[in-house]
Amino acid sequence: MTIPELCNLLEIPTEVKDKVIKHKRSIDFNALKKDLELIKMPNPEFWEESLSRLKESLAPDEDGIRILTCCQHRNEIAVFHQNQIADFR
Repeated sequence: MTIPELCNLLEIPTEVKDKVIKHKRSIDFNALKKDLELIKMPNPEFWEESLSRLKESLAPDEDGIRILTCCQHRNEIAVFHQNQIADFR
């Protein structure tokens, strides 16, 4: 599922969807993952620290669009991996 598809599914307004798509093009997710060690995110012990570091890295983000973009990007990756596993079976 792509970000536009997810935005449509969640009934996110067009102006917000457009901002999310714009930010997806401008955020370097590989650098962000490396800088924040997002691999620790699934561990509840590191949630507070990881979220704080993520917010710092995405600043300024007054309207929350950059963090929404990051969340939707992670969803895209998760769906891709689920499809790959399903195709393998």
